[in-house]
Amino acid sequence: MGYLDRRHYQLLIAVSRHRQLTRAADELGLTQPAASHQLREAERRLGVTLFKRNGRSMELTPAAERLLMAGLYAEDTLRKAELDAVKMDHNARPILRVALGNYDNVNWLAAALKAVGTISPDARIELLRVSNLELRNALVTGRADCFIAPHDDHFNDLKSATLFEDELVAIFPPGTPNSNGAVSAVDFDGWRYIAFQAHPSPGFEYERFFQRGEFIPRDVFQVETSSGIVSLVAAGLGASIMPSWCIDTEHRAGLVSTGCLAPEPLHVKWELHTDVTPTNGKREMLDAMILALRQLRPA
Repeated sequence: MGYLDRRHYQLLIAVSRHRQLTRAADELGLTQPAASHQLREAERRLGVTLFKRNGRSMELTPAAERLLMAGLYAEDTLRKAELDAVKMDHNARPILRVALGNYDNVNWLAAALKAVGTISPDARIELLRVSNLELRNALVTGRADCFIAPHDDHFNDLKSATLFEDELVAIFPPGTPNSNGAVSAVDFDGWRYIAFQAHPSPGFEYERFFQRGEFIPRDVFQVETSSGIVSLVAAGLGASIMPSWCIDTEHRAGLVSTGCLAPEPLHVKWELHTDVTPTNGKREMLDAMILALRQLRPA
């Protein structure tokens, strides 16, 4: 069994997009016979069937679906690396890429941009949207230089800098009675609870707040972004618990009501995780960004 080349993956991606070999070949600048030969070569190297014909359409086999997932990820990573190489060769402006997982609030972005601008007037920050499970991989593969998240033991092996301590707060739609005082677990009874995950996640509010209060929300709506959760709460479609930093802007604007968790406050520690080495001024940019973020602790 041999390995596939990049051209095989590119053909796989193109066929999955068009479901026709002729159109896939056109996209890649190949003749139809050349594309057909390349496809047969890929199947021969792996000893598997990648496509099955369904009339005029080509359907991916489970083996091809698995390769497609890896191919899409690899192709995206390679293209970004190629662009970076071109920019570096032409002395392009320094770029600091920040991965965004579940916590996608960017109330820190303007201050961070100003901070890295003091290192180089041409410096800029780019945001990369990934799932929370892909945060570590984004650093390892070089797709991102850093990400910001509450402390999580799963990231203990990464380089990190503590930003500040934050408090978990209850958030309700504006005008909710008694929502601005101390909030107990039973105060969420009757509300749809909006969370990153539909199932309890250890170490956060389920374990540290609801179980102690002997009440677990049953009507849970999963939304994997902090901005999405806050928007739904502001629209009156549920309640949630979030770090204060994530809802500071909306709270000040009166879009949501917040309350302290009772009987005792719960805190999280915001950290910036990175895999940056001291090259191309990125270390200096990162240090400036960290200093700026430490000054943005929630009110």
